[in-house]
Amino acid sequence: MVWAMAVALLSGPVAAQDAPAPPSAAVSAPAPVTAPPPNLSPEAHGRLPYIELPEISPDGRRVAFIRQFGGIRDLSVITPGQRPLVSYQKTFQTRYAGAPLPKPESLAWTDNGSLIIEYTLTLAPAKASEQPEDFWGIFLFHGLDGPGYGVTLEDVWGFVVSAPGQGDGKPYIGMGDKKAVSLMRFDKGNPNAAPLDKLARTRKGRTAGIYWYPDATGRVLTRYLVDAPPQPRFRIQVRDDPAVEWRTVWELVSDDTSERDLGESGNEGFTPLGFEADGALMGLVVGPGRRMAVAPMALSDGSIGPARLSLDKADIEGTVVDPYSQIIVGYRYADDRERVRWVDPQLATLDAAVAAMFPGQRVAMDSWSKDRLAALVEVEGPGNAGAYWLVRPGEDYRFRVGDNYPAIPPESVAPVQAYSFTARDGLKIDGFLTLPPGRRPKGLPLIVMPHGGPAARDVDAFDWWAQALAARGYAVLQPNFRGSSGQGLDFEEAGHRQWGRAMQTDLGDGVAALAADGTIDPGRVCIIGASYGGYAALAGATLTPDLYRCAVSVAGVSDLPAMIRYSQGPKRKDTFALRYWSRVIGDPVADAEALKAASPLYQVAALKAPLLLIHGRNDTTVPLAQSTAMRDAATAAGKQVSYLELEDEDHHLRREKTRTQMLAAIYDFLDRYNPADGGD
Repeated sequence: MVWAMAVALLSGPVAAQDAPAPPSAAVSAPAPVTAPPPNLSPEAHGRLPYIELPEISPDGRRVAFIRQFGGIRDLSVITPGQRPLVSYQKTFQTRYAGAPLPKPESLAWTDNGSLIIEYTLTLAPAKASEQPEDFWGIFLFHGLDGPGYGVTLEDVWGFVVSAPGQGDGKPYIGMGDKKAVSLMRFDKGNPNAAPLDKLARTRKGRTAGIYWYPDATGRVLTRYLVDAPPQPRFRIQVRDDPAVEWRTVWELVSDDTSERDLGESGNEGFTPLGFEADGALMGLVVGPGRRMAVAPMALSDGSIGPARLSLDKADIEGTVVDPYSQIIVGYRYADDRERVRWVDPQLATLDAAVAAMFPGQRVAMDSWSKDRLAALVEVEGPGNAGAYWLVRPGEDYRFRVGDNYPAIPPESVAPVQAYSFTARDGLKIDGFLTLPPGRRPKGLPLIVMPHGGPAARDVDAFDWWAQALAARGYAVLQPNFRGSSGQGLDFEEAGHRQWGRAMQTDLGDGVAALAADGTIDPGRVCIIGASYGGYAALAGATLTPDLYRCAVSVAGVSDLPAMIRYSQGPKRKDTFALRYWSRVIGDPVADAEALKAASPLYQVAALKAPLLLIHGRNDTTVPLAQSTAMRDAATAAGKQVSYLELEDEDHHLRREKTRTQMLAAIYDFLDRYNPADGGD
């Protein structure tokens, strides 16, 4: 399980840091230079991808996806070779009066005529003193294969557990109220059916999470329970038959903050992922080199076997599950790109055949038909902002479903190349450099764009935000600084208690490396980021005030003590988030002064560069007050600060209007304070 939002902090005061000496760097071959393309409007990159959550039908004949266009989301079902091509289209909205537009989270076919779509709603607070809140719901569409497409629609609160259920078109969903959380088999003909499982909510037990794992037959005989602090407990329970009681086969009681870290001594930690074809329950463990690996658990006694799959240079980060059997068929990881290590030989062969159809491009197989003869793939690469194709490799058949960013022409897609450098303490940092199309890679203005998380990483892929800035004439550096995930726990933990310290100087070392090889002009550097990247932008402007010409923070953290208080919730509880922050950032009591020293809000007097703050009003991850407080402090100190509040927007920029609004504001800000053409 991944607990979001990590921060690190030093144990002593933070001083403004001197510009580093140029570290060594390595970069791949530069892209050929052509004439720079004309600037595109903010809408070109700010539009949401036209296709979201696409899935091929079990029979391989149709593709369903969420179409995003003009600020509207709708469900679209197309049938290649049929006229009209679009066989069904429905605007994506709930039946609840006054509710905001839902945000789709997952989509799956339950059979050839039915779809299940999971969504979230972010409701604005009723009072100014309250925070926005997220709710989960489900749409179920039936009759998509009937004559005239007489589709019926169900809308319920809940979350998806298993789309295929037992393979009869009746998915498993989780539903909860104040008294219990229940596992239900959604049966339209029997809406009052008894739950398959039910867990009562108790004050003493404080169960924070329950996860069910269907086996290959669709039966739910395994579940995972997570009890919240003050006494964290993790349990795996099994039963031999749905009619008998659960029994615990594995239990771990720990004061640690995350199952991810519980395997450091021995192999005791285990985060279940699901079942492989041989019936083994697989889970994440800390493997060789302290990298995340997968190992089986014997459900007879809860014993954990040796790692079945571990990688030399990357963490296992997730699974690929067959949509028809619910069996794990592959494991996800990332090195320079997001990749899959297949454990199903047939799908490995299909994936290789699909990739061969698009030489020189990055190809990801998203879903496949039940007979595994057809697949839906995403293809992107040089001159290609991303498109989805329905393919049948055995017939050399390919059908272009649609483009993600149809307003971005091939000549405006900026080249991306691997870039690595050595930090001042000798640690190797990798990352990616996006170069402006049609410009020589010498003396360029630079945008440093640290990713969010910070336990995340950037990969070689089409990044709409980096591409938007590169298309305006900027080089964009996206370093995987220490504290990033995917490269083992040692690298990730190297960022613990290093917010504003080594994590920040890693960014400056990347700037120095690019300046040393002549790629960028060190006097024309700005820093832009969101979430943790927003914090890094604020810290860059306050802790290294002479390094950056301007800074943009989107939903960034400015006040670490206040953020820790927010992680406790309105009742100031002991939570997983609080424990994680206390370990990774610093103790809110013992390290109170150090927390303030690493908080840009308390270092605003050092700010020299113009600052742009952008924040979504309905952000439930980083509260709006983190930006308004920074705005007010900078204004009171007489600093140059601009502020943009995005209406009805959350932490993840999920609305087309506000994403475009954000890009337009950044373009104007850069034109004034760090123009790409070199003007002052």
